[in-house]
Amino acid sequence: MYSLEYIKQKFDRIKENKFLNAQSKGDRLKSNPIKFVYIFLWQKMQSLLVYDLHIKKPLVSIKTFWGEKITMVLPRPSFLYFFGFLGKSELYLTDYLINNLKTGDVFIDGGANIGFYSLLASNLVGDSGSVHSFEPGKTTFSILRENVKSKNNIICNEKALWLKTESVSFVNNDLKDNLYGTIKKIGHNHISFDKSLEVNAVSLDDYCVANRVIPSIIKLDTEGTELDILKGSINVIINNHPIIVVEILKESIQHGLYKKFSSFLSPHSYKCYQLVGDYSEKEILERNDINTKFYNFVFK
Repeated sequence: MYSLEYIKQKFDRIKENKFLNAQSKGDRLKSNPIKFVYIFLWQKMQSLLVYDLHIKKPLVSIKTFWGEKITMVLPRPSFLYFFGFLGKSELYLTDYLINNLKTGDVFIDGGANIGFYSLLASNLVGDSGSVHSFEPGKTTFSILRENVKSKNNIICNEKALWLKTESVSFVNNDLKDNLYGTIKKIGHNHISFDKSLEVNAVSLDDYCVANRVIPSIIKLDTEGTELDILKGSINVIINNHPIIVVEILKESIQHGLYKKFSSFLSPHSYKCYQLVGDYSEKEILERNDINTKFYNFVFK
Protein backbone atom coordinates (compact mmCIF):
# COMPACT_ATOMS: atom_id res chain seq x y z
CA MET A 1 0.00 0.00 0.00
CA TYR A 2 1.07 3.55 -0.72
CA SER A 3 0.39 5.98 2.12
CA LEU A 4 -1.98 8.93 1.84
CA GLU A 5 0.87 11.32 2.64
CA TYR A 6 3.01 9.88 -0.15
CA ILE A 7 0.20 10.06 -2.72
CA LYS A 8 -0.60 13.64 -1.72
CA GLN A 9 3.04 14.60 -2.03
CA LYS A 10 3.27 13.16 -5.53
CA PHE A 11 0.00 14.73 -6.65
CA ASP A 12 0.96 18.14 -5.25
CA ARG A 13 3.86 18.16 -7.71
CA ILE A 14 1.38 17.71 -10.56
CA LYS A 15 -0.81 20.52 -9.21
CA GLU A 16 2.20 22.83 -9.07
CA ASN A 17 3.30 22.03 -12.64
CA LYS A 18 2.09 24.81 -14.96
CA PHE A 19 2.13 22.59 -18.04
CA LEU A 20 0.12 19.79 -16.45
CA ASN A 21 -2.28 22.11 -14.66
CA ALA A 22 -2.98 24.42 -17.61
CA GLN A 23 -6.67 25.30 -18.00
CA SER A 24 -6.68 25.04 -21.80
CA LYS A 25 -4.65 23.64 -24.67
CA GLY A 26 -3.60 27.18 -25.52
CA ASP A 27 -2.22 27.71 -22.02
CA ARG A 28 -0.40 24.39 -22.20
CA LEU A 29 1.10 25.29 -25.57
CA LYS A 30 2.35 28.61 -24.18
CA SER A 31 3.76 26.91 -21.10
CA ASN A 32 5.91 24.43 -23.01
CA PRO A 33 5.44 24.39 -26.80
CA ILE A 34 8.05 21.69 -27.43
CA LYS A 35 6.48 19.26 -24.96
CA PHE A 36 2.98 20.08 -26.23
CA VAL A 37 3.87 19.37 -29.87
CA TYR A 38 5.84 16.24 -28.95
CA ILE A 39 2.92 14.68 -27.07
CA PHE A 40 0.50 15.61 -29.87
CA LEU A 41 2.70 14.01 -32.54
CA TRP A 42 3.40 10.98 -30.32
CA GLN A 43 -0.32 10.30 -29.92
CA LYS A 44 -0.92 10.61 -33.67
CA MET A 45 1.98 8.26 -34.43
CA GLN A 46 0.87 5.65 -31.88
CA SER A 47 -2.65 5.72 -33.30
CA LEU A 48 -1.26 5.18 -36.79
CA LEU A 49 0.96 2.29 -35.71
CA VAL A 50 -1.68 0.54 -33.56
CA TYR A 51 -5.01 1.19 -35.27
CA ASP A 52 -4.18 1.77 -38.92
CA LEU A 53 -0.99 -0.15 -39.70
CA HIS A 54 -1.35 -2.85 -36.99
CA ILE A 55 2.41 -3.07 -36.55
CA LYS A 56 2.69 -2.23 -32.87
CA LYS A 57 1.40 -4.00 -29.78
CA PRO A 58 -1.47 -2.00 -28.26
CA LEU A 59 -0.72 -2.87 -24.63
CA VAL A 60 2.00 -1.11 -22.65
CA SER A 61 2.89 -1.15 -18.94
CA ILE A 62 3.48 2.24 -17.33
CA LYS A 63 3.36 3.69 -13.81
CA THR A 64 0.79 5.88 -12.11
CA PHE A 65 1.94 9.19 -10.65
CA TRP A 66 2.35 7.50 -7.26
CA GLY A 67 4.43 4.67 -8.74
CA GLU A 68 2.03 1.76 -9.19
CA LYS A 69 2.22 -0.33 -12.37
CA ILE A 70 -0.77 -0.25 -14.69
CA THR A 71 -1.30 -1.60 -18.21
CA MET A 72 -2.93 0.77 -20.70
CA VAL A 73 -3.96 0.57 -24.34
CA LEU A 74 -2.05 2.91 -26.64
CA PRO A 75 -2.33 5.75 -27.38
CA ARG A 76 -4.95 7.19 -25.01
CA PRO A 77 -4.80 8.79 -22.57
CA SER A 78 -1.39 10.20 -23.44
CA PHE A 79 -1.07 11.89 -20.03
CA LEU A 80 -1.34 8.51 -18.33
CA TYR A 81 1.56 7.29 -20.46
CA PHE A 82 3.79 10.32 -19.82
CA PHE A 83 2.74 11.58 -16.39
CA GLY A 84 0.75 8.83 -14.67
CA PHE A 85 -2.69 10.44 -14.49
CA LEU A 86 -5.67 10.47 -16.82
CA GLY A 87 -5.59 14.05 -18.11
CA LYS A 88 -6.60 17.61 -17.32
CA SER A 89 -10.31 16.96 -16.93
CA GLU A 90 -9.53 14.19 -14.40
CA LEU A 91 -7.19 16.23 -12.19
CA TYR A 92 -10.00 17.57 -10.05
CA LEU A 93 -11.68 14.21 -9.47
CA THR A 94 -8.31 12.72 -8.54
CA ASP A 95 -7.74 15.53 -6.06
CA TYR A 96 -11.24 15.13 -4.62
CA LEU A 97 -10.80 11.40 -4.00
CA ILE A 98 -7.39 11.91 -2.41
CA ASN A 99 -8.89 14.42 0.02
CA ASN A 100 -12.18 12.67 0.76
CA LEU A 101 -11.68 8.91 0.70
CA LYS A 102 -10.70 7.70 4.16
CA THR A 103 -9.33 4.53 5.68
CA GLY A 104 -12.14 1.99 5.98
CA ASP A 105 -14.36 3.60 3.32
CA VAL A 106 -16.21 1.67 0.63
CA PHE A 107 -15.70 3.02 -2.90
CA ILE A 108 -17.94 2.13 -5.86
CA ASP A 109 -16.11 2.55 -9.18
CA GLY A 110 -18.82 2.55 -11.84
CA GLY A 111 -17.16 2.45 -15.24
CA ALA A 112 -13.83 1.33 -13.80
CA ASN A 113 -12.24 0.88 -17.22
CA ILE A 114 -8.62 -0.27 -16.76
CA GLY A 115 -8.62 0.53 -13.05
CA PHE A 116 -6.83 3.85 -12.49
CA TYR A 117 -9.34 5.08 -9.90
CA SER A 118 -9.77 1.62 -8.43
CA LEU A 119 -6.03 1.42 -7.77
CA LEU A 120 -5.93 4.92 -6.33
CA ALA A 121 -8.91 4.23 -4.06
CA SER A 122 -7.45 0.90 -2.95
CA ASN A 123 -4.53 2.73 -1.37
CA LEU A 124 -6.72 5.44 0.15
CA VAL A 125 -9.25 3.14 1.85
CA GLY A 126 -6.62 0.65 3.00
CA ASP A 127 -7.05 -2.97 4.03
CA SER A 128 -10.02 -2.12 6.25
CA GLY A 129 -11.90 -0.59 3.31
CA SER A 130 -12.97 -1.97 -0.04
CA VAL A 131 -13.30 -1.00 -3.69
CA HIS A 132 -16.03 -2.45 -5.90
CA SER A 133 -15.19 -2.04 -9.57
CA PHE A 134 -17.70 -2.46 -12.39
CA GLU A 135 -16.61 -2.85 -16.01
CA PRO A 136 -18.84 -4.68 -18.52
CA GLY A 137 -16.51 -4.81 -21.56
CA LYS A 138 -14.95 -8.26 -21.70
CA THR A 139 -11.51 -7.24 -22.98
CA THR A 140 -11.36 -4.05 -20.92
CA PHE A 141 -12.36 -6.09 -17.87
CA SER A 142 -9.49 -8.50 -18.48
CA ILE A 143 -7.05 -5.56 -18.39
CA LEU A 144 -8.72 -4.21 -15.24
CA ARG A 145 -8.50 -7.56 -13.51
CA GLU A 146 -4.82 -7.91 -14.41
CA ASN A 147 -4.06 -4.38 -13.20
CA VAL A 148 -5.62 -4.90 -9.76
CA LYS A 149 -4.80 -8.57 -9.18
CA SER A 150 -2.40 -7.79 -6.33
CA LYS A 151 -5.04 -5.81 -4.41
CA ASN A 152 -7.01 -7.86 -1.90
CA ASN A 153 -9.42 -5.01 -1.19
CA ILE A 154 -10.65 -4.63 -4.81
CA ILE A 155 -13.63 -6.69 -5.95
CA CYS A 156 -13.94 -6.75 -9.75
CA ASN A 157 -17.34 -7.20 -11.37
CA GLU A 158 -17.65 -7.97 -15.08
CA LYS A 159 -20.98 -6.20 -15.10
CA ALA A 160 -22.52 -2.85 -15.83
CA LEU A 161 -24.27 -0.90 -13.13
CA TRP A 162 -27.80 -0.21 -14.31
CA LEU A 163 -31.38 0.60 -13.40
CA LYS A 164 -32.12 -3.05 -12.64
CA THR A 165 -30.51 -6.46 -12.75
CA GLU A 166 -30.80 -7.81 -16.28
CA SER A 167 -28.97 -8.25 -19.59
CA VAL A 168 -28.61 -4.99 -21.51
CA SER A 169 -27.18 -3.82 -24.83
CA PHE A 170 -24.82 -0.84 -25.01
CA VAL A 171 -24.05 0.98 -28.25
CA ASN A 172 -21.20 3.39 -28.86
CA ASN A 173 -20.55 5.19 -32.13
CA ASP A 174 -17.35 7.01 -31.17
CA LEU A 175 -15.01 4.10 -30.82
CA LYS A 176 -11.46 5.47 -30.80
CA ASP A 177 -12.30 8.47 -28.63
CA ASN A 178 -14.12 6.39 -26.03
CA LEU A 179 -11.42 5.18 -23.69
CA TYR A 180 -11.44 1.41 -24.33
CA GLY A 181 -15.16 1.16 -23.60
CA THR A 182 -15.91 -1.00 -26.63
CA ILE A 183 -12.71 -2.97 -27.14
CA LYS A 184 -13.72 -6.36 -28.48
CA LYS A 185 -10.34 -7.99 -28.90
CA ILE A 186 -6.67 -7.21 -28.45
CA GLY A 187 -4.33 -9.38 -30.50
CA HIS A 188 -0.55 -9.49 -30.81
CA ASN A 189 -0.34 -6.45 -33.04
CA HIS A 190 -3.90 -5.31 -33.53
CA ILE A 191 -6.97 -4.05 -31.76
CA SER A 192 -10.62 -4.37 -32.80
CA PHE A 193 -13.81 -2.76 -31.60
CA ASP A 194 -17.44 -3.68 -31.19
CA LYS A 195 -20.13 -1.02 -31.53
CA SER A 196 -22.68 -3.09 -29.65
CA LEU A 197 -22.14 -4.99 -26.41
CA GLU A 198 -24.63 -7.34 -24.78
CA VAL A 199 -23.63 -7.38 -21.13
CA ASN A 200 -24.81 -8.44 -17.71
CA ALA A 201 -26.01 -5.57 -15.56
CA VAL A 202 -26.90 -5.16 -11.90
CA SER A 203 -28.58 -2.44 -9.89
CA LEU A 204 -26.50 -1.03 -7.06
CA ASP A 205 -29.37 -1.70 -4.67
CA ASP A 206 -29.34 -5.40 -5.53
CA TYR A 207 -25.55 -5.58 -5.41
CA CYS A 208 -25.26 -3.88 -2.03
CA VAL A 209 -27.88 -6.12 -0.45
CA ALA A 210 -26.32 -9.30 -1.87
CA ASN A 211 -22.81 -8.32 -0.77
CA ARG A 212 -23.64 -6.40 2.42
CA VAL A 213 -22.01 -3.26 1.07
CA ILE A 214 -22.55 0.26 2.43
CA PRO A 215 -20.94 2.71 -0.03
CA SER A 216 -19.11 5.82 1.15
CA ILE A 217 -18.45 7.32 -2.28
CA ILE A 218 -19.98 6.31 -5.61
CA LYS A 219 -18.10 7.41 -8.74
CA LEU A 220 -19.94 7.05 -12.04
CA ASP A 221 -18.41 7.54 -15.49
CA THR A 222 -20.63 5.32 -17.59
CA GLU A 223 -21.14 7.05 -20.93
CA GLY A 224 -24.52 8.62 -20.19
CA THR A 225 -26.21 5.93 -18.10
CA GLU A 226 -25.41 7.58 -14.75
CA LEU A 227 -28.93 8.79 -13.98
CA ASP A 228 -30.43 5.35 -14.66
CA ILE A 229 -27.81 3.84 -12.35
CA LEU A 230 -28.81 6.24 -9.58
CA LYS A 231 -32.47 5.31 -10.04
CA GLY A 232 -31.38 1.73 -9.43
CA SER A 233 -29.57 2.89 -6.28
CA ILE A 234 -32.48 4.63 -4.57
CA ASN A 235 -32.41 2.48 -1.45
CA VAL A 236 -28.67 3.01 -1.04
CA ILE A 237 -29.22 6.76 -1.49
CA ILE A 238 -32.05 6.95 1.06
CA ASN A 239 -30.52 4.65 3.67
CA ASN A 240 -26.81 5.53 3.41
CA HIS A 241 -26.57 8.96 1.74
CA PRO A 242 -23.22 8.27 0.04
CA ILE A 243 -21.28 10.98 -1.77
CA ILE A 244 -21.99 10.68 -5.50
CA VAL A 245 -19.53 11.85 -8.14
CA VAL A 246 -20.63 11.89 -11.78
CA GLU A 247 -19.15 13.09 -15.03
CA ILE A 248 -21.46 15.37 -17.02
CA LEU A 249 -19.97 16.60 -20.29
CA LYS A 250 -20.64 20.00 -21.85
CA GLU A 251 -23.14 18.66 -24.37
CA SER A 252 -25.12 16.91 -21.64
CA ILE A 253 -25.15 20.05 -19.52
CA GLN A 254 -26.54 21.98 -22.47
CA HIS A 255 -29.29 19.39 -22.84
CA GLY A 256 -30.33 19.81 -19.21
CA LEU A 257 -28.83 16.67 -17.67
CA TYR A 258 -27.53 18.59 -14.64
CA LYS A 259 -31.11 19.60 -13.78
CA LYS A 260 -32.29 16.00 -14.03
CA PHE A 261 -29.64 14.89 -11.53
CA SER A 262 -30.51 17.71 -9.15
CA SER A 263 -34.25 17.07 -9.42
CA PHE A 264 -33.71 13.40 -8.62
CA LEU A 265 -31.30 13.88 -5.71
CA SER A 266 -32.42 17.12 -4.03
CA PRO A 267 -35.50 15.52 -2.39
CA HIS A 268 -33.02 13.27 -0.56
CA SER A 269 -31.12 16.26 0.91
CA TYR A 270 -28.35 16.36 -1.68
CA LYS A 271 -26.69 19.56 -2.83
CA CYS A 272 -24.78 19.87 -6.09
CA TYR A 273 -21.15 21.00 -6.41
CA GLN A 274 -18.82 21.27 -9.38
CA LEU A 275 -15.11 20.47 -9.17
CA VAL A 276 -13.42 23.46 -10.78
CA GLY A 277 -9.98 24.72 -11.76
CA ASP A 278 -8.74 25.97 -8.39
CA TYR A 279 -9.43 22.53 -6.86
CA SER A 280 -12.43 23.81 -4.97
CA GLU A 281 -16.06 22.66 -4.83
CA LYS A 282 -18.35 25.30 -6.29
CA GLU A 283 -21.97 24.97 -5.20
CA ILE A 284 -24.36 24.93 -8.15
CA LEU A 285 -27.71 26.55 -7.48
CA GLU A 286 -28.78 27.22 -11.07
CA ARG A 287 -27.66 26.55 -14.63
CA ASN A 288 -25.71 29.82 -14.91
CA ASP A 289 -23.42 28.73 -12.04
CA ILE A 290 -21.95 25.91 -14.16
CA ASN A 291 -18.56 26.23 -15.83
CA THR A 292 -18.78 24.01 -18.92
CA LYS A 293 -14.98 23.58 -19.02
CA PHE A 294 -15.18 21.19 -16.07
CA TYR A 295 -17.01 17.87 -16.10
CA ASN A 296 -17.11 16.40 -12.61
CA PHE A 297 -20.04 17.07 -10.29
CA VAL A 298 -20.38 16.05 -6.66
CA PHE A 299 -23.71 15.45 -4.96
CA LYS A 300 -23.63 15.25 -1.18
